[in-house]
Amino acid sequence: MRLRARAGDGGVDGGFLPGAGTAGHPDGVLRHRAGPHAAEQPPPREAGEAGPPPLHRGDVRAALSEADRARAAARVAAPHRRGGRPRRARRLRAHAPCGVPRPARVHAPRGPAGAPARLRADRAPRREGPGRRLPSGGHRGGRLRHRRGQRRRLRHRARARRGVARGAGGEGAPPLRRARAAGGRRGARCDRAARRPGRRAVREAAARAEAARAAGVLFELSSRAVAEVAGGDRVRWLDGMVTGDVKALDPAGARSGCHALALTREGRIVAEVHVLARADRLLLETDRAAVEPLLAHLARYVVADDVRLADASDAFVRLALEGPAAAEVLVAAAGAAPALAPDGAAEVALAGAPVLVAAYGLSGLPGGIQLLAPAARAAAVRDALLVAGAARGVGAAGAETLELLRVEEGVPRFGCELGPDVLPAEARLAHAVSTTKGCYTGQEVVTRMRSRGRVSHLLVGLRLESAGVEPGAELRAGERAVGHVTSVVESARHGPIGLGFVRAAEAEPGTALRAGGVAARVAALPFAAA
Repeated sequence: MRLRARAGDGGVDGGFLPGAGTAGHPDGVLRHRAGPHAAEQPPPREAGEAGPPPLHRGDVRAALSEADRARAAARVAAPHRRGGRPRRARRLRAHAPCGVPRPARVHAPRGPAGAPARLRADRAPRREGPGRRLPSGGHRGGRLRHRRGQRRRLRHRARARRGVARGAGGEGAPPLRRARAAGGRRGARCDRAARRPGRRAVREAAARAEAARAAGVLFELSSRAVAEVAGGDRVRWLDGMVTGDVKALDPAGARSGCHALALTREGRIVAEVHVLARADRLLLETDRAAVEPLLAHLARYVVADDVRLADASDAFVRLALEGPAAAEVLVAAAGAAPALAPDGAAEVALAGAPVLVAAYGLSGLPGGIQLLAPAARAAAVRDALLVAGAARGVGAAGAETLELLRVEEGVPRFGCELGPDVLPAEARLAHAVSTTKGCYTGQEVVTRMRSRGRVSHLLVGLRLESAGVEPGAELRAGERAVGHVTSVVESARHGPIGLGFVRAAEAEPGTALRAGGVAARVAALPFAAA
């Protein structure tokens, strides 16, 4: 770029202005003291000259010598060093995507009429099985396209579509994600819908449920898990992560546990937990399907805190005594039972093993007791409880019985009624939220919902006219969709019943709805109180 000075201006030595000593230049260009360089452009030609300007010999490369030419030709004609084969022709990227080398294609000579001299009709077409074909877009299973001859990026896109389908709720996705993709805004389709119990299992579950109400039952809960929070800042840090008052817990006192929820910043449920305070750690007892998202959620908030998170599920076997005789069975098996406040926890010696006992239930029946037994001594602890319960009418029961009891009592469960699209007030879990503690994640949304006193959806009971309704079925009031079903059981007391979310305007008991073509009515929870 040339810099020109205004007429009449002076300059200093080496400046941009003309008349600057040895650095001066009549055009005002900065010049070095050593003298002017060669002109940037060739001088204008004389008038009348035509044709291109003559080339400088320095701009033309010297011709190769005969020895260099012979050496280059020999190198090109030499076979490939690795495979001993001649080098294959390599196409440009426009013709060979991703730079994949392909042999040059020799076209067949054509006759005088333009037709190929040698037809390929005698060659049988290559056929591939359905496993080696890819679906065309929007084919719905009808049209398949051969993989042979397609570009790589098409195959990559097909794999990506399959991966997205799995991630969004397709085959191979976790039960909760599959359920949310199946339908419903609040909650999720319960994963037990895929394996509905038979008639015999339904009758046995109903009989065990009646026994639980009369005396009690013992559950072995493989569907529960335990997360661990350790470190010097564990109490202060966890108090800001969950809705329960963790700072008020006393590991050696009666109030050594609390019911709580882990929420997102938008106030939606990540997991329902029971916090059990111990001298050197805090245990978070939760659903097994929730422990992984819970730990991932909590880990995002560990910045400069002395906090360590771990999945301690393998160290314990979860047992539960549910029913009015639960405390008597524990005293008979352990010799004594600690005095605990609701949700409190203490350690007792049972069958020669230290067992952590907590005072809360999962079925909704009063007097429930949860036990966390060491995995190495779990069989001995279970046998001791069964022996002590045999004299009191307490026996073992399975997951179908627990599912029946919790639906009859209106207890929400993670993966069915609880999930990352549900607010605590919608699931009727206000008792799991402390109104006196300090700040926690999601508190602003919870407080706003409490102050307004209304929500858009509510968890309700459903009395169904007949069986056959599946979790995830749409609930309709006339022509309008107002909610969906989350859990369905067949009760000996109440017939086919279920749980679901409906709009708050349709949550009044007695409201007539239709669930997947079956007549239904909204019922108050628990069903026993209706």
